Amino acid sequence: MASDLRLEWIREQADAALTRHFTQQLEQTELECADLVRRVLPDIIAGKHMRSSFCYWSYRAAGGTSEQAVWDACAALETGHYVVLVHDDIIDKDDVRRSAPSAHRRFADLHIRSGGRGIPATYGTGTALLLGDLLLPWADTFLAASPVPEPVIHRLLAAHRRMYREGIYGEILELRLQADRDFRLDQCRRVAHYKGGRWCTIAGIFGALLAQAPPEETAVFDRFGELVGEAYQLRDDLIGVFGDPKISGKPAISDLREGKPTSLIALALHHATPAEVHRLRRLYGDPDLNEPQAQEIRSIMRGCGAVTELEKLIARTHDAALDTLRTLPGNTEELRQLAELAIFRQK
Repeated sequence: MASDLRLEWIREQADAALTRHFTQQLEQTELECADLVRRVLPDIIAGKHMRSSFCYWSYRAAGGTSEQAVWDACAALETGHYVVLVHDDIIDKDDVRRSAPSAHRRFADLHIRSGGRGIPATYGTGTALLLGDLLLPWADTFLAASPVPEPVIHRLLAAHRRMYREGIYGEILELRLQADRDFRLDQCRRVAHYKGGRWCTIAGIFGALLAQAPPEETAVFDRFGELVGEAYQLRDDLIGVFGDPKISGKPAISDLREGKPTSLIALALHHATPAEVHRLRRLYGDPDLNEPQAQEIRSIMRGCGAVTELEKLIARTHDAALDTLRTLPGNTEELRQLAELAIFRQK
């Protein structure tokens, strides 16, 4: 039976915590920095808040009852996730995020409108990088405010720092594979594991730690989030090539121009004919790739069966995630529904 996931209510509670925490921090922040943060706060609130939903329902599945304990953690999750998006857009040179200018693009436009001297793109990139560096320790501050015993706070902070460290490793690995044009499936899946898996994992771990679940149960939430996050990233890679920009909010050619080391290109190179492999190697990662050439890549990926294989891989990873929940004593129906919602989305 379907459950009420209360997604809008969770969003409202998380946004209230975000607003409260940001208001407190802005009162202690220098005027120039505070102005920049205020410009991006609507972007943080505009997110899907899937991590907040996973945190809340993991907390409930782990036996948590005092809902107030969750919202500080959700504020930390959404803030940390936004930092990753800001830096990711800089690395990928993406000017659009959620159908709006990305942070570095927004600050570059601000530089132009204000008649600033120097290069607008340099100003925008530098400002966005520093903004991310400013916001990350704020996420730790939000976590430390959770109304739970101090030992739990220490475990929350340790988990958060581990997650961010491993997320950075995923970004570094992606850049290295992209530079080396190393598109082996095992390596590409490692990128999905660290880039997507760790960020989703932390939401489940937060929920379990806040509910003060025993270590063996916390480990289950860890593994569940890892698998959901990997499948989420695999779906993201598919949307990045075949998604409708009007739905996804991002152009469907940027990943092809960047030459991202995804499981999709790994599968395509494995299943394509020698002639198709030659074309993929020639076109994939060309910064001047045009739309007809992008369509040729998409046609090869579909025709050789790579898209079908990736869909099967996503489905298997989804099923494995659900299997991990069978050992938990609490109600996990909402987590199961959330996993399906996250993994089989269109944007």
